[in-house]
Amino acid sequence: MSLLLAVLGGLCLFISLLTALVSGIYGQRWAVSLWTFSAAYLIGGIVLLGTRQLLILLMRHRRVSRPAEPVRSRSRRRRRSGFVLVVVLVVLAAISLLIVRAQVSARAALRVEEAALRQRHLRNALAEAVFAVMREFADKEDISVDHLREPWVRDREFEWPDETGVTVRVTDENRFFDVNNVHVLTDRADRTPAGRILMDIMTQCGDFMPVARVEALKAWMDSDPADFRGTNRYMEQSPPYRASGTWLTSWRELLLVDGFDRSYFERRPRNRFPREFEADILDHITLLPVPRTRPIPVNINTASREVLLGILGYDRERLVHYILAAREEEPFRSVDGLLAMADEQALQDVDGYLDVKSEFFTLEARAYAKGETARLRVLTRRAGDGTLRILQWTL
Repeated sequence: MSLLLAVLGGLCLFISLLTALVSGIYGQRWAVSLWTFSAAYLIGGIVLLGTRQLLILLMRHRRVSRPAEPVRSRSRRRRRSGFVLVVVLVVLAAISLLIVRAQVSARAALRVEEAALRQRHLRNALAEAVFAVMREFADKEDISVDHLREPWVRDREFEWPDETGVTVRVTDENRFFDVNNVHVLTDRADRTPAGRILMDIMTQCGDFMPVARVEALKAWMDSDPADFRGTNRYMEQSPPYRASGTWLTSWRELLLVDGFDRSYFERRPRNRFPREFEADILDHITLLPVPRTRPIPVNINTASREVLLGILGYDRERLVHYILAAREEEPFRSVDGLLAMADEQALQDVDGYLDVKSEFFTLEARAYAKGETARLRVLTRRAGDGTLRILQWTL
């Protein structure tokens, strides 16, 4: 037993010294965990060697010559020796458990730190790839027109020597109709209200009663605190909350508006041949959290059929078909030339709602390496000189 304790104690001290040396090699990254691991083994080795010394003293004490003892006394002494042995074994078991627990905790801490390090590496790769795509945007020569045959439409893929990969997808936000346009008060009576355009788009997506939802949305953005639907109605909810009284800042806020919940934005099962009124609402509207004094226009070179019909109206469906066909051959470089083909009323209805270039872009990046993934979403705004400004950075 004495030899076993000596071997175990020396082994613990050796592991403690080795772990301390390793912590010096790795530096501060795992220093705390390795020093904890080393201290646990050091304490375990000291306790084992101390127990060995105690056991040696007990054994020497037993060997001291004594006068003859009765049989009952010798039996009682054997029981005490057996009790001491049980105590030593229990202490050894407790020390072993503590050592195992310290080792498991140290390994778990190492795994957590390694996972955090991998995530930081993936986030750095995401940022590097996104900035590379943004630089390409900034270097674009002709920013007066944006269309679907430009290089930015295709997904970009980046690879690093350590097998880290990043995919970046660029989405033209001006191909959608912005929900926050509803907050803009029209300064002309002959211009189509943004609320009506939104209702027409919602109808094409299968919502045949959009009036209540759009009215609730307008009331949510209404700055008049006396409006019942925009204030008191939401105070009756659990938990209660108030309408913002201004433009929406996120999709999560839109879900608070009466009539808009997650089920409303769920995608429908895809049929082989899409039919009328089966479009998904998320493919045709967007939410740009920026203040504005005029509607944010839609790019006719990238907008969908549903969005163009919502803006131009169902009675101008032939004009929409012409736009979709003509832009396949060559992108439109001016809205005036297109509207020259329409009637005078069309010019008044859609004034300010159409453009041939885009201002807002979303970059969605996904990084992957060794089973780990990370995502990044960046909303940018392009200025008149071509520079991009980051509006949102969401990991």
